[in-house]
Amino acid sequence: MSFVKKALGVAVATTFAATGLTLATAGTANACSTNDVCVYSDSAFGGYSMETYYSDASWATSRYAENQGIAPYSGDGVHNNVSSADNWDFSHDVVFYYNSDYKGPCAGVVVGGAIKHFENISLSNGKSMNDDMNSDHFNSTCAYMYNN
Repeated sequence: MSFVKKALGVAVATTFAATGLTLATAGTANACSTNDVCVYSDSAFGGYSMETYYSDASWATSRYAENQGIAPYSGDGVHNNVSSADNWDFSHDVVFYYNSDYKGPCAGVVVGGAIKHFENISLSNGKSMNDDMNSDHFNSTCAYMYNN
């Protein structure tokens, strides 16, 4: 999957750069742009989304694109917190942390990878990633790196 996604991203970027066209995402509301990571409020890349190219020390101060009033982290176990992630950055892994400021238990997504169901990932503190993660850091490493 990672190789296919990377090849697709390079092919699309090359085609659009060569022709000067822009990519329309009608019908794919949760599409993620090349070089970004996207996090979603629901499993399987559904619900609200936030797309970023930068590390974020606290999701509590960020907002989902579809609803400026809802943060990707609003306290442990809150239903609208992040539940899946898709890494379309083909140069960097991205690591998600349980606490703000890139601290606490972590799990990451490899270059071009994804975690479709945070509820399937157990952290070292005994909790699942689902609805509990609070920050992300590009080009970071963690003992647990995934691509599923």
